[in-house]
Amino acid sequence: MQKGELDFLTCFLVESDAIEGIDNDSSIVRKQFINAEIGIPGSLTGHAGALMLLRKRANVGSHLLDEGLVKLVQLFIVQEQSQKGERELPINQRGQWRKHDVVLARRNSQGEILSRRSIGADYNDVPARMSELLKGVAEWQTSKMHKTTAEEIVRFIARFHYNYERIHPFADGNGRSVRFHAHRQALELLSMSCERGFGTDGAIFS
Repeated sequence: MQKGELDFLTCFLVESDAIEGIDNDSSIVRKQFINAEIGIPGSLTGHAGALMLLRKRANVGSHLLDEGLVKLVQLFIVQEQSQKGERELPINQRGQWRKHDVVLARRNSQGEILSRRSIGADYNDVPARMSELLKGVAEWQTSKMHKTTAEEIVRFIARFHYNYERIHPFADGNGRSVRFHAHRQALELLSMSCERGFGTDGAIFS
């Protein structure tokens, strides 16, 4: 791994976690990527392990996203989050579609609940909705990807990100996991676009 890529991945992971209010020591994150790159036993896990797994998939051109990979990335992420000061997720909620609805509550300064609202799909609909989303991703990547522009690829990634978040398939780790998948798609699909001569002028994903 080149220094520029290592710097980018470290910054990407730190900023992705920061969106969720999670603080990281960038030197530790950087070391996690280095350990995963050289194959130290037990290093391909956690947030860094998830990104390295997706990086490997992108580099070998294995671009089709499936249920198993989506669940594995979430598993890698949430199994480490208690070490980052976040709540420890029960084992039956790691690498599995959520089996409950997600409700956001607005509280006052005393902690009293003022209002509630549900987000995401009904949990009963999550398996079917995710199957439909991933099927659409596979169809686009096999039928349209090779005859489209870099700008259309960025739009495709953005639509995927939006629909994934709307479904909210997991009990936790939705935002982090979809950002990782979006990065992997950009890494692979935009590089393929450049190889076909389209270029990425005006189509920046960061």
